[in-house]
Amino acid sequence: MVSAHLENQGLHVDIIPHQYTAEALASIIPRTRKPAKILFPKGNCSPNILEPLLKKKGHSVDSIEVYRVTQHDDLYPQLQQKIDDQDVDCIACRHRPT
Repeated sequence: MVSAHLENQGLHVDIIPHQYTAEALASIIPRTRKPAKILFPKGNCSPNILEPLLKKKGHSVDSIEVYRVTQHDDLYPQLQQKIDDQDVDCIACRHRPT
């Protein structure tokens, strides 16, 4: 879990959303008198949802791309072999709509 990893690094986790969506996270970060400076580490495929929601509440958001989602072409032969061998009953994929 991300919060446990952060706490192991000496960082305190104050809030965790009930759902792992930008909207849920933005809804629990309150509007304050003094705008918060929020660091948002994200991936290259992250939709631009959280930043505008937090800025609308008056916060300053600094987004930094810290990881990339990339294709692994070297894994395609293994995938194709599984399909060719009919060694699977179902292929499940997860893709976040953008």
